Amino acid sequence: MNSSPNRLLPRPSARGFTLVELLIVIVVIGALAALTAPAFRSLTESSTLTSAAGLIGDQLNIARQTAITRNLPVEFRIYQVGTGPDARYRMIASVIPTGGNTVPEWVTPPKLLPGSMIIDTANANLFSTVLTPGTSSQAPLARSAESGPAIPIAARGLPYIVFTFRPDGSTDLNPEPTHPWTLSIRSERAPSLADRPSYNFITLLLDPVLGRVRPFQP
Repeated sequence: MNSSPNRLLPRPSARGFTLVELLIVIVVIGALAALTAPAFRSLTESSTLTSAAGLIGDQLNIARQTAITRNLPVEFRIYQVGTGPDARYRMIASVIPTGGNTVPEWVTPPKLLPGSMIIDTANANLFSTVLTPGTSSQAPLARSAESGPAIPIAARGLPYIVFTFRPDGSTDLNPEPTHPWTLSIRSERAPSLADRPSYNFITLLLDPVLGRVRPFQP
């Protein structure tokens, strides 16, 4: 019998990766990951920062529109979460103080800012003037923590800063402030600087008379 022609052809030898080659690939992948991680983290934080500023802006607009529609005063509350040096202003809510009844009506439940975002207080007199309490009768007001069944669990035991939208859409903030009424948002991980909240931040400018908010980002 004649041998099959295929049996006369040499078989190609199977060859895998050597240990050295695998190590080289791992080193290259690790180097690429190390180079791209900071850029990816920065991109993620920028997106989260935009979301946080949008959340506050939307909630301010909801509070204003509710005051106009319901013909009732609506409080905008900014809660301080945490204790000691870790305390940060990072939760907001809109409340009708009595709601026409004997208990507060929560227009929106307390909402935490996303990720590591906070409202900057390193230089509140400049960056977040809304967080600088006025006199005992001048908004913004500093309120002590509240408790009880009428208070959502997330807000119980937390102090807060508050100002009010009036039924005509204006606020009870001083219409002629020394500095503009502002709220500056930044990442908690970003160091605060002398002339700005951080390298990447968004400041919301609040018109005390019209009650409108406008974002500013350098």
